[in-house]
Amino acid sequence: MSLSEKMPLPKFSVASPNRAVKSIRDRLATGSVEWSTDLARVLALPRRPKPDLGPLVDQYTLRLRKPEGTMVLRPIQAWGLHELETVGGLLGPIGIGAGKTLIGMLAPMVTKNCQRAVLLLPPDLRVQFHHEWPEYAKHWRLPNLAGGTSFVDDGRPVLHVVAYSELSGTKNSNLLEDINPDAIFGDEIQCLASFLSARSKRLLRFFANHSATRFGGWTGTMTSDSPDDYAHFGFFAIGAGSPLPI
Repeated sequence: MSLSEKMPLPKFSVASPNRAVKSIRDRLATGSVEWSTDLARVLALPRRPKPDLGPLVDQYTLRLRKPEGTMVLRPIQAWGLHELETVGGLLGPIGIGAGKTLIGMLAPMVTKNCQRAVLLLPPDLRVQFHHEWPEYAKHWRLPNLAGGTSFVDDGRPVLHVVAYSELSGTKNSNLLEDINPDAIFGDEIQCLASFLSARSKRLLRFFANHSATRFGGWTGTMTSDSPDDYAHFGFFAIGAGSPLPI
C-alpha cells in the first residue's frame, strides 16, 4: 500500500473545479499561493466535525484500562488514539502537560495490524518514559516493551523506544530497517523538522522504502516559521488526505 492509498486522492478537475473551489481560486491574489493540483487536492478534502469526546473517553478508557486500573484518559488522549485507529495516522498539535507520554505508550495498542512499533523521543523524555512506565503499567494494558522486564507474551505489539540522538548515530544508519516496524510514532516531532539532519534523512529513506508503515506524531511546537517544518509528517500520517502541501 502506498502512502497515497492511506486516503485516495479525491476526484476533481483542476481545469474545471467546482463552484466553491473556483471561487477560492479566483480570489487568490497575485503573489500568494498559486493554483495547482496540490491546492485543488487540499480544497477538495472532506471536512469532519469534531467528535463528541465524552463517549470517546469512556470507550477507550474501558477498552485499554486494566480491571484494577483507576486512571481515566483525558479527552485529547482519547481523541488522538481514536484518530490513530480510525484514520491510520495522526498529526497532533498537543501541548505540554496534555498527556503525550501515555498516548505514545498506548498508540501501538490501537493501531491496526501493528506487531512492532518504534517510538522516537528526545533523550531526556526517553529517561522519563522508562521512569513512568511501571506506574502506567499498573493501570493500562500496555504493549510489550522491547528489552524490558515486563514483557507479556500474549500477542501484544512490541514497542521499541528510540532516542532521536540514537537514530542520528553513525552506527545506527539502518536502525529502522533492522527493527522493521509496522508503525512509527514520534513525540516532540519538531526534532525531525530539518531535512538536513541525519535522523530526518533516515526517517525519509525508511518511508520511501516502506510506504505502508503507519505514522503518528505529536508536539506542542509543531512549527517555528513555515508549514515546511511539518508538511512531511502530514504525508507520512495520512497520505493524500493531508491538508498540507505534498
